[in-house]
Amino acid sequence: MLRTPLSLIKRSQELFLPDSRDQAGTLGEKLALAEVERVIDNLSGMARVYRSIRIPKSQHLGKFEIDLLVVTEEAVLVLEVKHWSGRLRCKRGQWEQERNGERKPLQDPLILNQEKRQAIDQWLATRGIKVPSQLWFAGLVLTHPHVRLETDLSNHPHVWLLSQVRSEIMKLCAPPKRVWWHLRSKGSVPVQDLVEALDLLPTWDRLRLHGGRVVRGDLEAFVIRIKPTGHILRAAVASAHILMPRSRFLGLFFAPSILIKDWDGRTRLDRVDAESFLRLRLAGTKDILEVPLLHVRSLTLGWKDESYYRRSH
Repeated sequence: MLRTPLSLIKRSQELFLPDSRDQAGTLGEKLALAEVERVIDNLSGMARVYRSIRIPKSQHLGKFEIDLLVVTEEAVLVLEVKHWSGRLRCKRGQWEQERNGERKPLQDPLILNQEKRQAIDQWLATRGIKVPSQLWFAGLVLTHPHVRLETDLSNHPHVWLLSQVRSEIMKLCAPPKRVWWHLRSKGSVPVQDLVEALDLLPTWDRLRLHGGRVVRGDLEAFVIRIKPTGHILRAAVASAHILMPRSRFLGLFFAPSILIKDWDGRTRLDRVDAESFLRLRLAGTKDILEVPLLHVRSLTLGWKDESYYRRSH
């Protein structure tokens, strides 16, 4: 009979509840992604949408994160997503949010998004891929149902409410109208070349903890030991589910295991040492978080291995 030590079971039961701010950001991205996917499914020709890809900054160390990058035959869209509520205004370039009677200054998301657009344009140029400047679009998508825009923003062509996403993308990305005897234009965006290059770019590694909290960052240590002997290499894992018995009863019959899916879609199941751990550098910070594997429900890796990651620089 298999037995999981009671001390491990007790430790594995600790709950890590979602952070409310992270929940809002994740919800906004999901809402925007769902709306974008519905639109591009109805476009003729090749189209792709990338979520949370990371692009080297043009003149500085580090990377930008692009919330949504939409590639179509007629245009390439760099979309920043914010789940802001309340009343938004912009006076003389200064953004402000008014909510619950309080006013809060905000960083101009349009300026930041233009920097991201320039960074990805330059990164593509180093690979010999040129997208004409008039085919780029950098915009902001506001997903909260209770956001209100003052006139200066409600009339801004680069600021969209969620309800406007479909019509605005169709304006930018739908092929021009033609009479029936004209051949369909293939568009001006080198979509195939773009897709091959963009598929190299990393996203964040994501850990889903017991209780629902999701943490993002770069896994700097991947110390997962499998039984009877051995360990798992990062390059062999695209995603995984941790099967940890979290009750005394289940601990009598099941040992901690890991269900792995590799980069080719193959799966395997291994018994795992529950004392294994992951060390994550949190997204947007230099903070290091060491996470025991027994607290992890699942993980998804944003890049394959070090050599894979370096190819995106």
